[in-house]
Amino acid sequence: MSKAHLIPEHAPLERHAVGALSTVGRHPDNTIEVHDRSVSKFHAQIQRSQEGVYSLKDMGSRNGTYVNGERVAERDIVNGDEVVFGTVRFRFRAERPSTGITPVMREMGTPPSGGGVTMLGPVPGSAPSKVSLIASEPAIQVADSFAGEQDRFLPGDQIQNADALRRDYDKLRIAHELNAALRMDLDVDEMLRAIAERSFELISADRCAILLMCEDGETLEPRMVMERGGGELKDAIRLSQTVLDQVISNRKAILCTDASADGRFESSKSILALSMRSAMCVPLLYEDELFGAMHVDSLQQARAFSQKDLKLFTSIANQTAVALKNASLMQQVQEESEQRARLGRLLSPNLVEEVVSGKLDLVQGGEMRRVAMMFTDIRGFTRMSDMMTAEQVTHMLNEYFEVMVEVLFKLGGTLDKYMGDGMMALFGVPRDDPQASLQAVRCGLEMQTALRSLNRARQARGDREISIGIGINVGEVTWGPIGSHETMDYTVIGDEVNVAARLCSMAPPGEVIISRSMFEDVGDYMRVEALEPAVLKGKPEPVPVYRVIGPAA
Repeated sequence: MSKAHLIPEHAPLERHAVGALSTVGRHPDNTIEVHDRSVSKFHAQIQRSQEGVYSLKDMGSRNGTYVNGERVAERDIVNGDEVVFGTVRFRFRAERPSTGITPVMREMGTPPSGGGVTMLGPVPGSAPSKVSLIASEPAIQVADSFAGEQDRFLPGDQIQNADALRRDYDKLRIAHELNAALRMDLDVDEMLRAIAERSFELISADRCAILLMCEDGETLEPRMVMERGGGELKDAIRLSQTVLDQVISNRKAILCTDASADGRFESSKSILALSMRSAMCVPLLYEDELFGAMHVDSLQQARAFSQKDLKLFTSIANQTAVALKNASLMQQVQEESEQRARLGRLLSPNLVEEVVSGKLDLVQGGEMRRVAMMFTDIRGFTRMSDMMTAEQVTHMLNEYFEVMVEVLFKLGGTLDKYMGDGMMALFGVPRDDPQASLQAVRCGLEMQTALRSLNRARQARGDREISIGIGINVGEVTWGPIGSHETMDYTVIGDEVNVAARLCSMAPPGEVIISRSMFEDVGDYMRVEALEPAVLKGKPEPVPVYRVIGPAA
């Protein structure tokens, strides 16, 4: 959900939020109150469409609204536009906070003649992910047994023979070719197939196997097995467990020029049984993280591989490990993105980030919590919808809910669910909040104020006004995940929830009705009026109820 702020340039710490629907004017009911006599009480409005486009509309102001020096009644505003209300101009620019892109408007003071407000639209893209991909640069390493000066890229004037030059060229070539082959859009199996095919081009091997570490951190699973000229092997390949164990335990490459005569494996029956003459096996290692191993062999030829082949094969393995790390991080980014999308429908952006980062845990089982519950409901919705098309009803509800949810998230509330034209919201979950009751009442009042601004916009374009009643209660309820394994929601259950719903049903249009327990929590901070005790379904006696007038003086 994009956001915007109005920031006076002469007082950069002061900010005015510009949301789904914002009004500008001198009257306190405006979203952005401008204390200047050249600005009308309700001067203009800025509305964000569902596509994220901001439109500016003059509300019949005395001194007019100007964009780029031209007086306008209504128009979209984009990056670079200058806007002036009366004689006050603003700057609208984009910021990049941790939770995403935030367009803002900055007040610039009284403009010169023809001057106005600069508005910078949202910067394309999104906030950088907390998970960065490892750069797929050449990562050429060799086993300790052959590491030395000859394995470095020497300056040109130090190269003594053509063989050294060719070795360096091969290393650069393999790094370049692998970089081109290991595209980020490939899935893991496609990537491993490309790596195996490239290995055959560079090394005279009969078979190539890439084994990845299972989740238990001990077992290797063959993920890609190929033979030269024969494509991918569908049958199981028999490899030496002795060789694999040494590579994994020591995390170092092994070169067997003649395995049957290699003293390191004289006790290995698998070497003899496999008739494996030459082999190379290297770990897939990125920093301290082991992803598996790569194996190539020649079943017939002794001394099929040289130290140079091992260097090249180690380079391939290092590049593969980097690619696997990137694939792992890409999957993590995708999972976090999907989790953010799911949670973003229910929680405010700051709570979403806390859940995704692990700072805040959603409970896995039900627990008793003291929660403030708020219900809202559009009055006369059935009668209104009977006079509208389905498309008009959908547009009205989307416009209405976008404004209401923005207020809810700003006050730290959690969206529990939509119920047709109604909404259920919670305060005090998933994170405990000692101010939950007060924030819920503030939210109810701000929703009514925001609705008045929305109604002015609807009235100006000939649409019917919307009125809502709000009921709020607080008490001990069961909080936790409810549903099946396929579909699960976090919600609250208990009699106190029913009380809040019934308070909403009795709330007159434009009013916020609270219970006795809410009054005890907020009575010192809010002006309230006691009403006649109400008879609520399920309650044997009438219960005290109160109407919230506004903040205490």
